Amino acid sequence: MEIEISDLRLLRAVAETGSLAGAARELGTHQGNLSRRLQRIERTTSLIVFHRSHHGATPTAAGRLLLHGADALLPLVDQLLAVTARAPHADPHTPSSTPREG
Repeated sequence: MEIEISDLRLLRAVAETGSLAGAARELGTHQGNLSRRLQRIERTTSLIVFHRSHHGATPTAAGRLLLHGADALLPLVDQLLAVTARAPHADPHTPSSTPREG
């Protein structure tokens, strides 16, 4: 099973907005693209993540479990991305101080 960081952001957006259309607007994509990605997540995990209806989307018990993990992981990923964005870029001509395996 493979879940990507963008998948966790998608799940969070659907949960926060309560709909695929709202999540698509928030993420700047088309609802059809988001729906296909959500279906891929559900195939990958063998879980139904959201109950979908004409009233919107609500997380299932499995969806709530994934969202709990996303809530724990996403702030750490965002922090890591912020730190690396501020870090000086490595000089490819300077040898690394850590040995490489090879």
